[in-house]
Amino acid sequence: GFLDLVAPLACPCGLGRARLNVGGLDLCDKGGFVEVRARRRVSEPGAWEAFIEQLQSRLVILKDSNPNALISDLDVSQNKCTPEQFEQLFNVLALVGIKVQRFRLFGCPGFDDAAMQCFSEHLANDLASDTSPAELHLSDCALTSDGFNLLMNAIEEKELYPTTSVRGRSLPLYLRLENNYIDEAVIQEKIDAGIIRKFKKTQGAQQEAGPGVKVNLVVQRDSGGLAQKTGPPPAPEDAPPPKDGMTGAPAGAKAKGLGGQKAGQRGNSGQKVAQ
Repeated sequence: GFLDLVAPLACPCGLGRARLNVGGLDLCDKGGFVEVRARRRVSEPGAWEAFIEQLQSRLVILKDSNPNALISDLDVSQNKCTPEQFEQLFNVLALVGIKVQRFRLFGCPGFDDAAMQCFSEHLANDLASDTSPAELHLSDCALTSDGFNLLMNAIEEKELYPTTSVRGRSLPLYLRLENNYIDEAVIQEKIDAGIIRKFKKTQGAQQEAGPGVKVNLVVQRDSGGLAQKTGPPPAPEDAPPPKDGMTGAPAGAKAKGLGGQKAGQRGNSGQKVAQ
């Protein structure tokens, strides 16, 4: 099928480190933690519609069996989806009422300002501090300053962060925006205001931040640069092929880890992060 729902690493139900396909969602009923894995799998005609149908039906079953269930990792990265399709995804999540700890939406040329409008409305209208995502991976998309401002407005106006959704810890949003088309001066304004903190992915880096910090924005490890592109985003059909999720190299290149953080090191959600 187009949808894998799997028990996460260190699953609370005692399944240990095994990755088990839970199919009907009844193998992890004590913890209710699942991962949704659809990277590069829902770009073809009809694939997205089938994915959304499967996702909604399975999540309804999960929530009926465990009202406290959550999605620890929702990965629809590196797919050529439209803003309308992303809106369908956020509507399903709101309808089911399930929390997502980590969104992986990177490498989607169709995730533009219109898609961000849908996501920002999801944040503002459907979530609270204890249900907001801990991590948002949006590098290599098609966002401009308008989309960035939509996201920041939702974060600031609803006071969603620091989030308390991860093990009771109070954490800013872990955000990746590299290789979008955002005016770096616009991002810098939020940094200067103390709302965004530059965050370098190095061993032992602390996610907790001082008062007023709502976002830990990943920056280049050596220079601290914001790594934005200039000019308008290309049309989705003209976008470059997806990069490897671990290295940033073209898909299929040998993985060498990311920066100073070894592949598999843990992010905000306490689970291992590739991108």
